[in-house]
Amino acid sequence: MKEILKLFFTFLKIGATTYGGGYAMIGIMEKEIVDKKKYLDLESYLDILTVCQSLPGPLAITSTAFIGYKINKFVGAVVSLLGTLIPSFIIIFLVATVFTKFESNIFVQHALQGIKAVVPVLVFIAVIKFWKRLDKNVHNIVFALVVLFALEFLKINPALIIIFSAIYGILVYGIKDRKGGVK
Repeated sequence: MKEILKLFFTFLKIGATTYGGGYAMIGIMEKEIVDKKKYLDLESYLDILTVCQSLPGPLAITSTAFIGYKINKFVGAVVSLLGTLIPSFIIIFLVATVFTKFESNIFVQHALQGIKAVVPVLVFIAVIKFWKRLDKNVHNIVFALVVLFALEFLKINPALIIIFSAIYGILVYGIKDRKGGVK
């Protein structure tokens, strides 16, 4: 029971200190789950995030449930989700009841501008961490550039990109495995 409470409070802390959604949560979760609590190693954590990005639903929810499940099965998933969601629920409830009265307040507007400036930085830091872990071979770099072009300029649906990426991985790395190129 002590471990379940510890898991709950870990995710409660993550949920209470994360602004900007799942991508902004990546770095904070890594510090808590990998660095401080050592629930997972970095490789497992990044693998979970990779899988969760290809699942439907918000990254914050899917990754929290997946990580909680990995740590302590079904109970871990439920406790982790509750820990992550409770702060958001309380904050949204308070904001919904109070914000409409103060949304025109100049201090509130300035505070929101400050928060908006931080969220892209948190996402950028997560991108840098993923980039550092990427095997930087010709296939991956060219593929990453093609995907960037497809998403940004051709406006291809990200779900199609994920499906195509999975097929790409199976083909390219499957061929390399057969030739003995990937260990």
